[in-house]
Amino acid sequence: MSYLVAYSDTGAGRDALALGIRCAEAAGVDLDIVVVRTAERSTPPLDGYTRYVEAAADEWLEDARRRAEKILPPSRIRTHQRFGESTAEGLVDAARELGARAIMVGGARGGIKGRLNISSLARVLLHSSPVPIALAPRRLRKVTLHGVSRLSVAVKHAGPGPVASRGAEVAREMGCPLRLVTLIGPGDHEPAPDDPAAELGVAGEVEVTATFAEGETVVEALGTLTWEPEELLLVGSSRLAPRGQLFLGRTAGKILREVPIPIVVIPRESDDAPFAEGRSAGE
Repeated sequence: MSYLVAYSDTGAGRDALALGIRCAEAAGVDLDIVVVRTAERSTPPLDGYTRYVEAAADEWLEDARRRAEKILPPSRIRTHQRFGESTAEGLVDAARELGARAIMVGGARGGIKGRLNISSLARVLLHSSPVPIALAPRRLRKVTLHGVSRLSVAVKHAGPGPVASRGAEVAREMGCPLRLVTLIGPGDHEPAPDDPAAELGVAGEVEVTATFAEGETVVEALGTLTWEPEELLLVGSSRLAPRGQLFLGRTAGKILREVPIPIVVIPRESDDAPFAEGRSAGE
């Protein structure tokens, strides 16, 4: 098992790499860095051009390896060139082949520093991928962070559920606390679980807390929460998603635009990977 980085010689590629390094470091797993080549599929076979593209991709991957080796042991870093009819298709095929737990993707240019700005690649993956997609905020590469300090999970109810259970597994693997976050409207209070760790079956293994964020809107509720710099947020796909695939619901889309930390979106009801099960948060 590994985390897979959608890499390119761009700021977005290096943001994705920074997130992949952190997750691999926290979980103690390998890192696969992948460059997908698509141009040759749509142009005549020109040997000189093909060699140029291949050499450029090798240089990108070598640079990425050097960056990753500052944190991870060389034996846990692998680099790959892949072909695909599209970048998204090539990444999903590589993730399946390599047994990746999630695909790390950077954002589009522009937008606010430290916030998610969904790229065209991420948008395609967020509405079709059978593999969890982890989104790196803009310029994450510029911040020195290590590992994962806390995993928050957006859930409809603070009690056990597919997304909460999956979050408990990931938190146990990464050795970090788990926070269950439920967005509620004014006056929609519900009792917090007496012992959420016991209800999730991780008592004595993972520290679990339940938090209710109240507001007239999703944005207002999110504004009541605080986030740690090295935190991750896990959200589920919409109930409209085909089984085992991603489909970004309205609430999850709003969360992506408002939260200043990396977000992992998991497919609906799939057991293909530790991040791969869930229902929509707040749908």
